[in-house]
Amino acid sequence: MERNVTIKEVARKAGVGIATVSRVLNSSARVDPKTHARVTAVIRRLGYRPNAQGRRLVKRAAEMVCFILSNRDFVNPFHSGILCGAERFLAQAGHDVVFSSLRYSSSTPAAQLALPRIVTHRGIADGFILSGTIYPNLLEAVDELRAPYVLFGNNIVGGDPADRELRASDAVYYEDREASRALVELLVRHQHRAIWFAADLRMPWFYRRAASYRAVMQESGLPVLEYTQPYQGDYRDYGVRYGEEAMEHILGSGQPVTAVFAGNDGIAFGAWKALQRRGLRVPDDISLVGFDDVQEARLTEPPLTTVHVPTEQIGRECGQLLLEKLKARGRPLPSRMVPTTVVERGSVAAPGQVQSPESKAQGQAS
Repeated sequence: MERNVTIKEVARKAGVGIATVSRVLNSSARVDPKTHARVTAVIRRLGYRPNAQGRRLVKRAAEMVCFILSNRDFVNPFHSGILCGAERFLAQAGHDVVFSSLRYSSSTPAAQLALPRIVTHRGIADGFILSGTIYPNLLEAVDELRAPYVLFGNNIVGGDPADRELRASDAVYYEDREASRALVELLVRHQHRAIWFAADLRMPWFYRRAASYRAVMQESGLPVLEYTQPYQGDYRDYGVRYGEEAMEHILGSGQPVTAVFAGNDGIAFGAWKALQRRGLRVPDDISLVGFDDVQEARLTEPPLTTVHVPTEQIGRECGQLLLEKLKARGRPLPSRMVPTTVVERGSVAAPGQVQSPESKAQGQAS
């Protein structure tokens, strides 16, 4: 078996220090030409192949970054968009990105989390981007390792959502409070007065959207109408199933409804399915809006009115913030906010004047 030559052997044979060999490998101008030639000759004679990890540590550059997706499926288009944005930005900056998934319970003590080896074995990756659903115990575990990281901040879950403030440092957020306000204001401008909100408020991103919904409804003198029951199933199946449950509850509540603000596009799609089963149409009978602007939102008929979240831009911002953090030698850096945009499509119209959706559904069933 061929033995690997070490950098120490090269330094000893060339009569120089290890730092000098490293400078030769990194094409530093600080090495005397004669010394450079002597070290190079020894490298060739011994057949030394420099270790990529060692070169990264010597150069103090972030050549490898790890993107960690926690408690989410990679096929999720939202988080895969963030990964694509980060990878493209970092590749242009000359850095490689590796991907690792992680599933863990929010109740597991930080010291007992089974973190990926790329995190626990320092020196493999220079920094980390944390995405997915993030619980405080993961942040505590990574902080204990003193590993440089930034995170996608909107999906930090833990404690009372009403008390959770946005992190002041090392996080990238997308703006959802003002976008939610604009979405509800759009429905109000279309003369809707019976507007429901549907989402599980245990998730802080839904809590923030609900808070904006409530504010606009109260400012407009309109009743707050909500379906916010905790979801009992697997959260990976949350969106569509929750939307179906919510719409069935809304239609069976006996309360008026002319429009529904679904907490995300998945919930909107589920609500749409429930409406179709009842023989009701969007937006003729009920207007429907979502949040995220996933690709399927443009493929419904009519297309879904929603809020566009630029996932690739979020990824780019995560990559840029991480590189800045590494240059700052781990010093906390201010968090940053990515703007979002309301995209008005065909799923919103003025409410019908003839019959309430529930009355219409009951008439068709009789």
